Amino acid sequence: DRSFNNVSVEEIKKKVLKVEYQTIRRLPRTGYLLFTVKTMADDLQSLENCPSTAAGCLAASIRGMSP
Repeated sequence: DRSFNNVSVEEIKKKVLKVEYQTIRRLPRTGYLLFTVKTMADDLQSLENCPSTAAGCLAASIRGMSP
């Protein structure tokens, strides 16, 4: 059961924000496709140090997503 009615600040600070950046590139000589994944994870608590920067980066990432 996932209830979000009584979530404490301490519980939120234990969570992690995970972001994956994926790319597909065609290699020029062979024509093969190269698929890469870069994974980044930050504790939500660490985002308190730069809330406007973190929010701006997250918003830009969401805007850049394809449907």
